Amino acid sequence: MDITPHSFRRTGATLLANELGMQAAADMHGHTSTSTTKAHYAEPDRTVP
Repeated sequence: MDITPHSFRRTGATLLANELGMQAAADMHGHTSTSTTKAHYAEPDRTVP
């Protein structure tokens, strides 16, 4: 299993987006828009209620 710095950024962005929203994740990662965060970092929440 390869764990890279990008893996940690993806995990962090996903957790932030799920808990605080996509804008918070984008701000924390220094992205100027949420589209970069959504496309490359944050995984969608796939939990079933």
